[in-house]
Amino acid sequence: MNIKQVYFPKTLKEALSLTKKKNSVFIAGSSYSFKNIPSQAEIAVMGSNLPLTYIKKDSKNLILGAGATFADMEENKICKTLFGGVLAKAASACSSQLIRNMATVGGNLAHPNAFNLMPLLCSCMDAKVKIMSSSGTKTVLWKEIYGGKYKAGKDFLITEILFPLSYSKNIFYFEKVSKIKSSWDSYITVCFSLELKKSAVKNISLAFSALRAIPIRALEAEKKLIGKTLDSQTISEAADLCAQEILSVHKGSSWEYKAKLAGNLTSYFLSTAAEAK
Repeated sequence: MNIKQVYFPKTLKEALSLTKKKNSVFIAGSSYSFKNIPSQAEIAVMGSNLPLTYIKKDSKNLILGAGATFADMEENKICKTLFGGVLAKAASACSSQLIRNMATVGGNLAHPNAFNLMPLLCSCMDAKVKIMSSSGTKTVLWKEIYGGKYKAGKDFLITEILFPLSYSKNIFYFEKVSKIKSSWDSYITVCFSLELKKSAVKNISLAFSALRAIPIRALEAEKKLIGKTLDSQTISEAADLCAQEILSVHKGSSWEYKAKLAGNLTSYFLSTAAEAK
């Protein structure tokens, strides 16, 4: 590490200006950054003093300030009640308590990693992200922050993550599973959302992570389910499609396990939802 200067900006404008400096690196909660700081970085721009630690809602969205931590999300009353409490439950599954106290939701989203939870939650609810750059502020679909020529923490800052309240009455399911606790290769994490209308599927999201940097949506299974009643045959076919989706990404013994587990979790979720109705 070759850090020579450390800044604690109090405004977004100041922070963005500092990230434009040569050999600077933006650090949110530091749980990711300190072990991944580029060797040429000389300036650390710390985000801990930025006014982004809030969690609130307006008429359309639940809004997570990018500086809110997973511990904040785990204990927040809104996160415990909206969306069936799935945000708080997912936050509690984020690593250890020490990491949850440090890791920010914005940082978790900014650095795509197979085991990060925020991209999975965003994928499940088609979340949007508010970003700030030198050209101003705009709101984009969560996955649009990846893969372009602009980089989070350098060319733009994530300021808010927006979860649409249109999902608030859906049935949710979150689970993080591994074959054995210490086996990263066998991990799979799921977040499902389901809206029923007169026992038929009106809207559904089947999102899977711990597979690759960006979560997988089982779009063929979702398409198969729309408009259908959740009978045993429909559920079985959807579960098979989810398993096939996983195997289409990669093959191998651990992936066969993940594919089978993906199908079983899908079947469990849909069967439980059908019985509840």
